[in-house]
Amino acid sequence: MFVVNEILSGKIKKPTALVHYERKLSIRAQKLITLIVFHLQAAEKKDRFYYISKKFVRKYIKGDSANKTNYVHDTFKELYDENNDIKWNFFGKDFAFKDLTCKFLISIGIPSSKGHYYAFQVHPDLEESIKKPNVYSSERIIMMSILKDSKYAYPLYDLLLESYSRKEKVLKISLEELRSFLGVPVEAYRDSKGFHKYVDFKKYVLKPCLLLLNKETDLKIEFKTYRKGRRVDGLYFTIEKKMSFHTSLSEELKKDIEKYYKSHLEKDLVLIGQKIDKQPLKSEEQDFVTKIFKKYKVDEATILKAIEKYSLEGVNEIKEYAIKKNEKSKKDDFTAYLATCFKRGYGLKSQEEREKEKEKLKKIDEQLRKEKKREDNKKIVDELKNKFAISKDRKREEVMKSFSKDKREALKDEFLRNSPSFIKSQAKISFNRKSVQTFFDKFLNEKFLNPDELDFVKFAEKNGVKVKKNSYDEYVLI
Repeated sequence: MFVVNEILSGKIKKPTALVHYERKLSIRAQKLITLIVFHLQAAEKKDRFYYISKKFVRKYIKGDSANKTNYVHDTFKELYDENNDIKWNFFGKDFAFKDLTCKFLISIGIPSSKGHYYAFQVHPDLEESIKKPNVYSSERIIMMSILKDSKYAYPLYDLLLESYSRKEKVLKISLEELRSFLGVPVEAYRDSKGFHKYVDFKKYVLKPCLLLLNKETDLKIEFKTYRKGRRVDGLYFTIEKKMSFHTSLSEELKKDIEKYYKSHLEKDLVLIGQKIDKQPLKSEEQDFVTKIFKKYKVDEATILKAIEKYSLEGVNEIKEYAIKKNEKSKKDDFTAYLATCFKRGYGLKSQEEREKEKEKLKKIDEQLRKEKKREDNKKIVDELKNKFAISKDRKREEVMKSFSKDKREALKDEFLRNSPSFIKSQAKISFNRKSVQTFFDKFLNEKFLNPDELDFVKFAEKNGVKVKKNSYDEYVLI
């Protein structure tokens, strides 16, 4: 558990990679990311999920839709939405952070009207960075409340504070980068040729934000422009920390956080009004969940529910069914289709089908084992045949070395007299042709080697292997 005073003094570590991201999300969703970063550094997981009070979240992400009763639900869903993949580490300042584009939450549990807690899981690569940040800024959670009424002031504060935390007290940024980071619509504040209308951007975005930041936050900010040709191309922000900073919200906020983190988190947390009491995942189940999430992006909660309902074997069947269906007829969104199959049990086999499948696999395994044994045996026989040939060659060459040149020539003449016509014709071209030499070697072996030296079966026995000829006149192991 962290110390509350550390939050208020700005010592919570917000990873640079999670400060620099495309701010296409609503301001409420941006604030919820910050709140979750704080929460992950304060609380521990329970049954693979983090839990946070519905009331606590509502208090700190109020925004332009605060009049809607389900705006907190909508904000959580925005961070979980498959269409809201976000590019993190937008400016590449966190060198230890991998390039990553993903949604922030991979699963959520929405409480009922009587429930008190949201359950959620953060993308594992982001969670690791939040728990052990390499490069980070120190942000006050109170700023979410102070800057609640401005669409662009909070992300700009995030950006400037992070730069100051890295001891970059002058931040140079192009207008294009700044607009993209703040989430300013592409078509806004541009002329008919698509160039930036700096005067309008300065009037409606930049000056109101800096006025609010200088007045209400712990930063003092000045800026000046730089040009490319005649046009303003970007800005230099000079950032300082105020010598003193105080707001009436401080004491109220401190009490809220003390009450929440010293009481609520010590109780048994409940999700949608019910206690969580699940057996820990087996290693093979956890491996399956991890692989499915990484490969197909189906959220962990859906996979876990399917395993709990259908068993790991059943979920595997469902996955294979969905893959085959997708191969036959390509799905527009395979992730959504696979998740639906998990939820509804499409492709789940009956016990009778499983028994037939096991019997079929058993026969296939038996066939594969037999084929492998045949291949292994053939390899042994082939190696013996090679050794046998080398043995015959060596003994034949020893005999031939003992003969004079005239004797060797006489043997060639004897061989040719008893050879068929095609051998004679080949020998006229060249006696060294392979076809001629093969028959000549055989002639010499039969003439000078004893029968035992020409018997492959006896040669194999001497080498500790028993062989015989099968019906196809092939040597096989006994």
